[in-house]
Amino acid sequence: MVDAPLRELDEADLLAALAQHDERLLTLNEYAVASQHHHERTGHYLDERATWSRLGSRIDGQLVAARFDGAAMAEGLGDEAPADGALLVAYDLSPGDRAKVLGARTSTRTVASARATDRLVETARRPSRSTPFPLDPQDHGARETLQRHACDAYVALGFAAELGMSEADYRASLPSIAPPPPALRGRLDVPVLVETRIPWRRQAELARIRFSYGVRTSEAVDIDEGARPPHRHPYVTWCNDWGRRFPLAIAPQDARSRLGADEIGGNIEELVAIEILYPAFSAAGHYFEAIGTRMAGLVDSVATGSGLGDRYPVLYRWRRQAELGANLTPRAYSIIRPLVRAAEPS
Repeated sequence: MVDAPLRELDEADLLAALAQHDERLLTLNEYAVASQHHHERTGHYLDERATWSRLGSRIDGQLVAARFDGAAMAEGLGDEAPADGALLVAYDLSPGDRAKVLGARTSTRTVASARATDRLVETARRPSRSTPFPLDPQDHGARETLQRHACDAYVALGFAAELGMSEADYRASLPSIAPPPPALRGRLDVPVLVETRIPWRRQAELARIRFSYGVRTSEAVDIDEGARPPHRHPYVTWCNDWGRRFPLAIAPQDARSRLGADEIGGNIEELVAIEILYPAFSAAGHYFEAIGTRMAGLVDSVATGSGLGDRYPVLYRWRRQAELGANLTPRAYSIIRPLVRAAEPS
């Protein structure tokens, strides 16, 4: 069947129902194979119409849910453009979440399968660094290379034309990357040239960054507006490498509580700039969360019961493309690190 069975159950009720029928959840790998077989027989992927399936694989200890995109967007799951055949995996469900569109995929438990699946698969990658530019920013020649790369990236996306400027004038209007303050070394090592003259939504559109349903229906609010100097012109700031400032996963509020006096939470403009200048981060599955911005009025396309505390924008890959969204719950995720920047721009 295309639509998932066992819907509107939280994790405890689901696992109790499986125990009664001596069944187990499919793993993510098994689900992907089963969906491909289903598509070969019927022309439809599993869950392409309207549902998600909970599976017996975990990220950060939480069961994942997955679905496949078909040629048409699924009903009741928002109005984003589908990518036919794309496997979508939700890593941010909570055990208590339940929804009309959230079901599960199972298999009969046998002696062999029980040995293989009683230990549910952990799918999270191990923490690692993902330095996008193997250059020393203390070196003048390296900074010139970084400067040229940043200018080229913005020009290629049409930022000069958007501002009604010639390419030469636009390049001249961007600030130069100065050496980083010595006190930041080892914490904030990634130079980020941030454009402020174009609204962040328009910048993301020019960069072909998707918006989740929630981001499209909410507003970005600067949490640290009083502490953050106003930027009326483009500026350069220093941000953290993905695995350096916070080597291990950390919840956004915990990260905010550990910021130093010379640090501040990155905002959504800087999150967009990171993707434009250093797409290697998200391409490697290393995602950043802008802990200096909260999404006000955010409403998800599917209500699951989550929603504790502030929701922060995250830049991740979804449907084979970069996307801005917000996690269902603001907790630590192994594939995400908080975006932190120097309190004062260069």
